[in-house]
Amino acid sequence: MDKLEKYISTNRDELDMYSPDQEIWENIQASLKVKPGYRRKIISMAAVVIILLCSSLGLLWYRANNAAYSAPPELLESELFYSKRVESLLNEARPYLTSMPDLGNELAEEMNNLDSIYLELKKDLKDNVSNKDVVEALIVNYRVRIRILEEMLTILKEEKENNDKNNKHEI
Repeated sequence: MDKLEKYISTNRDELDMYSPDQEIWENIQASLKVKPGYRRKIISMAAVVIILLCSSLGLLWYRANNAAYSAPPELLESELFYSKRVESLLNEARPYLTSMPDLGNELAEEMNNLDSIYLELKKDLKDNVSNKDVVEALIVNYRVRIRILEEMLTILKEEKENNDKNNKHEI
């Protein structure tokens, strides 16, 4: 035995004469007990941490895999401009196309062909294949759409005017 143990064992009665209040012991015991909702709180906090961690990792993974593709700003501006122009021309052509369903089907087929070419070009752009050339090809695709629609509208308007003139002369 070392000196401290020897001292405690010989002076045990003198050291034990002071004992803390019962209230102090109760407070100590209460603080040592696991509260009923404590375990649930810990599990909930762990679940939140895991969800946040997984979400963060998923976001980082997504950004890393899609970081290679960033459309040039001039393409975004061009897409916005040309898509509005195409939509405007299509809206203008709709009244004429209702009376000519064959022409409407032919136009839809041409637009679908141009859409498939456009999607291939976008795929090439995403693959980073000579970005400047691909962007130019995308813009040309839009210009072709617009030219087709403008020429078709010109023909449709002329045909309607001719029909209107013929109808006036028949009366």
